[in-house]
Amino acid sequence: MENLELQKWQLQQRLLAFKDEVDFWRSETKNNNVYKRHQSQVRAFVEILDKVRARIEPSKENPIENGEDIRERSKVVLGLFRIWQFLRGKLAQRSDARFTSFLWLADELAWLCYKPIYDVGLRQPPLVYLNGGYSPFTLTRKEEFQAESVPQELLRSHTLVEAMASLPFPVIGVPWYQIRSLADLPVIAHEVGHSVEADLDLTRSLQEAIRVVVADSVRCARWLAWASELFADLYGCLGCGRAFVSSLANFLSTEDAASCTDVYPAPSLRFRFNVEVLNSLNYKHDAIALSDRWQNIYPETPEIAEYLKEGQKVADAMLERVSDRGRNLRDFLQFEKQHKRAREPAQATKVKDPIPRGEDMLALLAAYRLAFDALAEAYSPGEIAENLPTLDRLEKAMLDALVPDVRAGEMAPTEGQRVAQEELETRSANL
Repeated sequence: MENLELQKWQLQQRLLAFKDEVDFWRSETKNNNVYKRHQSQVRAFVEILDKVRARIEPSKENPIENGEDIRERSKVVLGLFRIWQFLRGKLAQRSDARFTSFLWLADELAWLCYKPIYDVGLRQPPLVYLNGGYSPFTLTRKEEFQAESVPQELLRSHTLVEAMASLPFPVIGVPWYQIRSLADLPVIAHEVGHSVEADLDLTRSLQEAIRVVVADSVRCARWLAWASELFADLYGCLGCGRAFVSSLANFLSTEDAASCTDVYPAPSLRFRFNVEVLNSLNYKHDAIALSDRWQNIYPETPEIAEYLKEGQKVADAMLERVSDRGRNLRDFLQFEKQHKRAREPAQATKVKDPIPRGEDMLALLAAYRLAFDALAEAYSPGEIAENLPTLDRLEKAMLDALVPDVRAGEMAPTEGQRVAQEELETRSANL
């Protein structure tokens, strides 16, 4: 066999190696319970890579020219592997028994918070993964992403760079050590809020709602700068109620309560805004309880006094004036029933009563936070670890409620979903 013919054959083997890798994960998401819920995400990601792969497949219309051509196509194949690693590494975390349960629950919460958006025909839900970032974060489907890093080998192919220009679905990163803290899961609802804002193009509506209720130009400019983070907080309240605000308050408690940035309001103001959201959602008992619990950490200082007067108005404006397809934000997530139910399993854990089978997942996730808060108030830090096993029954109830292929409905989008997707893409293009 002449050298060029051998190199052609080797290129085919390299292309087949990538095909084998992708086919393996397609099979895993179809047949393996650990991965079934990620079928649509794998399908959307592979669709992007298949377009690149088609451009380098040798054919009558796209013949191999010489050895240099083979070398460049081989580099693109490796580029496909490197881009694929962005998703593969996150999926593979689920095969580690130490992480499986946590990620299942995290994915489920993200799905439940995003499901109202999906139900009207919009796209794949977020994928949660573990990483070394101190704070949870979201990459929305509109953001570019990075392939696997290789020293001194940047991806220079325009085709590969183009493939990384926009994620096909959102990803949510949470700190590695959060696997030891199920009580912090509600913060994921905040991260889903970022995806909702991006997917529904709500930024302009949020800004308009704020301008209506904040007259002072200086303060209005600050509210506008904080709008995305406050919207995500509000969405967290919609998804998990008091449990989210409690998780957020705990996370912010090590920061300077009076220090604000261009992106985030001062922790004291941010906490108080979330309390006002609870009031707007008629969770008034919880708003009072949390305000009392965190009063010393998040005081009402003179520097934020004027903003505090506007907090309720901003919260109400977001809930009532921001809408999509005739639904205002208040109606996106209906957590009121689960909010009431959450108290019962939380109390059952405290008195060691049985937790009923078939309890709502959102109620259980919120209940875990409430039960943990009760432990934190009843015991010293040294005693919390000793009593944490009392929450094991809640964790078991959550895991028992999971169905591996709960997202099977994503596999075949309905006609309504396809139409809604086309409408959204048209609207985004016009904007």
